[in-house]
Amino acid sequence: MKQRRILSLLLVCALMAALFSGCAKKENADPSPPPDATTPDTIVQTVEPVTRVVDKDGTIVFGMNGSPNGQYNFYRATTTRLMITNDAIWDKLIFINGKGEIEPRAAESWEWSEDGKALTIRLRESWFHDGTPVTAADWVWTIKAVCNAELHDLDVTTKICPYLEGVDPDTGDELSEDSANVEYVDDHTFIIHLNDVYNKWSFSMSVLSYLTVFPKHYFTNPDGTMMDDVTVLYDGLDFWKAPVGSGPCKFVEDSLDSYTKLEAFDKYYGYGAEGPQFKYIMFQYISDQNQIGSKIIAGDLDVAYPGVSFEDAQFYAGNTQINMVESATVIQQIDINFDCSQVPKNVRLAMNYAIDKQFILDNLYGGRGIIGGASLVMPTYPYYTGEGTRRDIELARQYFQTALDNGSWSAERAVQLNVPEDTYEAAANIVKANCAEIGLKVDVVRRDSIPTIQQNMFWAPTEGYEAVLWSFAPTIDPAKVGMYLIKSLCVDQKFFARWGMREEDLEDVTNYTTAIQAWARAASSADE
Repeated sequence: MKQRRILSLLLVCALMAALFSGCAKKENADPSPPPDATTPDTIVQTVEPVTRVVDKDGTIVFGMNGSPNGQYNFYRATTTRLMITNDAIWDKLIFINGKGEIEPRAAESWEWSEDGKALTIRLRESWFHDGTPVTAADWVWTIKAVCNAELHDLDVTTKICPYLEGVDPDTGDELSEDSANVEYVDDHTFIIHLNDVYNKWSFSMSVLSYLTVFPKHYFTNPDGTMMDDVTVLYDGLDFWKAPVGSGPCKFVEDSLDSYTKLEAFDKYYGYGAEGPQFKYIMFQYISDQNQIGSKIIAGDLDVAYPGVSFEDAQFYAGNTQINMVESATVIQQIDINFDCSQVPKNVRLAMNYAIDKQFILDNLYGGRGIIGGASLVMPTYPYYTGEGTRRDIELARQYFQTALDNGSWSAERAVQLNVPEDTYEAAANIVKANCAEIGLKVDVVRRDSIPTIQQNMFWAPTEGYEAVLWSFAPTIDPAKVGMYLIKSLCVDQKFFARWGMREEDLEDVTNYTTAIQAWARAASSADE
């Protein structure tokens, strides 16, 4: 039986953070946990809430603009679309609810040591989908495996491993074989030992909410030894084509670019009352976001991510067949990433002050959203500095002229700004017009898809693009932001990029890292 058609996660609360910040002024930031995000004043549609239909034998069809392409290895699934599917398959220690509150998940409880450098995790009783109990040994092995030095370019190492004792804080690599200090106590207890004192709320948001567990027994050889970590996490074992997790849903089947079918796991804790209220969930992949609204009305979808475009939201407003829910938090951040080895700092600064971010919000998102161009951190939270967001054409001209004068750029050269689809192309064309006012040329280049851009810009730096305008889900945690600052990144006062580094950026990276560390220590002392 189908649910009544509900459209959630409407992406109309967009944060126009065109450029990131190194923000070396965070030492005095408020260390307290963030307040609830501010609810937008304007709501697309006012309708009575749809009554939730509980049907343990039913199927929910979840529309998704994009496909996981069989990528069910949680620690290699780096996009939001992949994470939504994988989060149903894999269990995590804790869960961050819609209000930003921490709730227990696989971890029944946790306790910090007096010095703040060790965290004892006590697990609730749970099972893998094949009926095998989940133990602390599974968690310890999984964490140690992802911190293997041979996996230093695995995305997870920058999110989890740099915090751990026995791991290089700059690279996330183990200092020696099996040196990551995660201690097994008993089947339901393990201890994470840290290399420094971190803010407890921040650590929970950054690490505990991300850690997931793999079934150790599936990667154990017949002689009792473990498979090599690189083989486990890199080489595309058959296991990852039909994974066995411990989350609320079991993998059933997929058709790669078409759908992924999962079944509610009846041994998942809370199943009877608060667990999955369905038999199956079908993630149906939609190639064109503009089809989502019509498919919901036609009965082909029950719910969708990332939701409808702003234009479609206006079109469907008042239609009783579709329930649009406007998010109270920022779930999309429009962003420009640069290869800083190709685009010098003064050009990036010139673009920041040339771009009319408010004009983009007004024209593409009906005025919704917040300008956040000076920080990776969402501006609804106290860590945001608020600087550098204004448009200042004269300042933009000064920075661009400096780039011309010092020979790092020429007047004839254009910044190649890549975009993955129509919405971003519209924003990029505004950026192009804005930059033309200061004499800086921008060429907007359309690419096939976000994965194409990711592969070329993030994963193949020698063949990367100069700049990309796109969007992603922003973090609310400054300590998590700090984990991105590894040597392959460049950061300056207003900008962030994942590939390449110029000599002029090195000092900014150091200042930012120092500021983040100072914040973590100061915030930790205020935890109690």
